[in-house]
Amino acid sequence: MLAKITAQNQLSLPNSLTQAVGTAEYFDVEARDGQLILTPVRIQGGEAVRVNLAELDLTAEDMAAAVGWARAPAAAASKVNETDAADDLNASMFKNQVDSEAGLNELLGTTSAGAWRKEVDHIHPIYRQWIESSPFAVVATAGPQGLDASTRGDPAPLVRVLDPRTLLLPERKGNNRADGLRNLLIDPRISLMFFVPQVQETLRVNGRATIWSDPDLLASFAINGQPPVCVVRIDVESVYFQCAKAIMRSKLWTTQQRPDAVPTPGQMLAALTDNELGGVAYDQALPERLRSGLY
Repeated sequence: MLAKITAQNQLSLPNSLTQAVGTAEYFDVEARDGQLILTPVRIQGGEAVRVNLAELDLTAEDMAAAVGWARAPAAAASKVNETDAADDLNASMFKNQVDSEAGLNELLGTTSAGAWRKEVDHIHPIYRQWIESSPFAVVATAGPQGLDASTRGDPAPLVRVLDPRTLLLPERKGNNRADGLRNLLIDPRISLMFFVPQVQETLRVNGRATIWSDPDLLASFAINGQPPVCVVRIDVESVYFQCAKAIMRSKLWTTQQRPDAVPTPGQMLAALTDNELGGVAYDQALPERLRSGLY
């Protein structure tokens, strides 16, 4: 039996065919192996749909939530897609974990003689010259609450070389969190990395630390008449310099302006506290607050 496609691209079916499948008004159409397969579809009324939803234990609230999800902004869908993509990337990238020293040595190759021989267990005179030129260091500690890395800065020299095995680091007033100091009360291990502006090498000192508050000791570190809160004494265990590659790669000393993409302290506080703290007023008052509270 033949059916004809009209000029409007409509397909006319003989009555004998449509009567054979009942009173269907709609057909699901599928192209399969060069043939068109028509399957009658019964369109349900609203009441029938509600009955079916009740049988599935779906409420009006469930349907509203489903519609809301379907109408969610593209950004939300994009975020889901990004998460899926990240999961796929993680699965494809992280297959070969290095979990042994032998495996690490195979990756790294041979260590040069200089990398070992530059390390000493005391403040060598050449290292003392370097340390006394440094106004800035990153200080690392460990404790029950985890690790801490904090910055310290003063006019050079930042630390006092008491003798070849002892450094003294003044602890200036800050926000009183004192994560590093609290760590030292439990775990005395400490590591300092010293920087000198425009110098591409850095210098590391590892040792063990104690905290002191003798008035005469504090007074000897006073700046603008203000002594530090306490002094950290570091008993030196190892000292060595690190080559210039990291500073060269980062171009740390060649950047002249603050990048626009870096958020301000006020912006970060506002974002992290739902605008309860920080903001524009915070940033405007910050320079004077820093100057007046520096020491």
